[in-house]
Amino acid sequence: MKKPKRTYKTYSAQYGELIEGTSQVYCEYEPADTTTAEALAFWLTEIGIFPERPTSKQKYIRALSDFCMAHMSSIEGRVIWPSANAEFSGGPYGGDIVRPLKKALEGRYLKKVQLSSKKDRLCAVYQIKIPDFGHLLRFKPHGLSPVIQVRSPKVRRAGKQTGGHKLSLRRFDQEQVSKLQTEVRQIRACMAAHPLTHPEGAAFSTITRIFNNSDLEQGGRSYGSYQNYSERERLTLAIDREPVCEIDLKSCYLAIIAAKQNKRLPDDPYSIIPYVQKHVGTENFKEARNLMKLVVSKLLSVNGEPTTFPKGEKYKDLDGQVKTRTVKQKYNVPKKVTAKILYTQIYETYPFLKKRSLDVFELMNIESNIMTATILQLALENIPAYPVHDCLICKVSDKEVVLEALRENLIHYLGSIPALDVTYPDGNCQVYKAIYPDHYTDYSDQNITNNLEDEADYPVMDDEDCQFLRASPDHKLGQEGRV
Repeated sequence: MKKPKRTYKTYSAQYGELIEGTSQVYCEYEPADTTTAEALAFWLTEIGIFPERPTSKQKYIRALSDFCMAHMSSIEGRVIWPSANAEFSGGPYGGDIVRPLKKALEGRYLKKVQLSSKKDRLCAVYQIKIPDFGHLLRFKPHGLSPVIQVRSPKVRRAGKQTGGHKLSLRRFDQEQVSKLQTEVRQIRACMAAHPLTHPEGAAFSTITRIFNNSDLEQGGRSYGSYQNYSERERLTLAIDREPVCEIDLKSCYLAIIAAKQNKRLPDDPYSIIPYVQKHVGTENFKEARNLMKLVVSKLLSVNGEPTTFPKGEKYKDLDGQVKTRTVKQKYNVPKKVTAKILYTQIYETYPFLKKRSLDVFELMNIESNIMTATILQLALENIPAYPVHDCLICKVSDKEVVLEALRENLIHYLGSIPALDVTYPDGNCQVYKAIYPDHYTDYSDQNITNNLEDEADYPVMDDEDCQFLRASPDHKLGQEGRV
């Protein structure tokens, strides 16, 4: 039986506060020119690795390429670098290459700064650096890494989460697997011709679709390391030296559920919920709206009806001290306002949510199919677009053609076009109103009540208010660029 893949967090029951990895070494890259290949070959000899066969040497050089790319995409060189054999299934090299390479790099180029933990399913975190070769190192995707992955279900047993490990693609319908692989390869080819570049030189030109729950119709989001950046920093990127914008599908999961039940949504679905309405015109409106957006997200991301607030978070104060705060503290929620009140308000505002049948991975699959179909359609026309879950990054000059492709696929998958917004590098945002067929009905046929004025006694803390762990992204992938 395979052991579940370990991940990383910011807090551990075993270690307490953790040093967080900010990138991961993935099997994605190789030298883009002879100068880089020669530099890495010299580096191998310096650390005492002398492969006997050319094929082994090539594997080590590719592993070093991935090491360099992880360094480039990291913050202060903090990375995770798993070396178990299961991590390299179907890749260009295996754990038998990574483990001796890690040992050879230890000391001067690789230092473990956070221990792993089987108890908490944590990967070790390393501080890494690379030599100064006196010239730029250039890398490119070799195209040998899996273009799609399928992961086993994650389940909780005895308070611990297990599962989520990679599965062999041989167990799935091969015609479907081949179709999905071909689509991603066509998208990658367009990205390789039009990489997404960072002002400091990094370039990104690869994605991988990851499916969940041992099912090719669950999940399926595309992941790339450019997604590690915040929206603000993503808008500093460029394609073909042109500025980019982000086209966002507003309230994506809510919009999907509404469309499946032929319901129209208001322009801003969160602002009409009573808790947010109460703050309209006040300085706390944005805070209240962000809270409700978070609460709606949790409601749509769990099976059954949630009763607690989303998990809180750890943060650093001005003195650099790590502290914790609950969601109620972060958003200044009054003591008498419980999660139950807010969830009740959501259902009162959008009663059709009670009838939803799609779970979070099914919603994710619909979202990913819309985005994949759109970027594939564009890629076949040599127009690059980079997905970030429910939004697309594209050149500002391509905005209209990307919008048209997205609308076509929204009509195909949903039968309607939810509200879209476009954010530009200067921070300005352009909103495109939703377009619904005539047979769609209003989102609610009920009167909305505001029960915040109820003076009944409510518990001050919800159960999950006391939990301060923030889960890491499911997966982060490689990039093309220069070091």
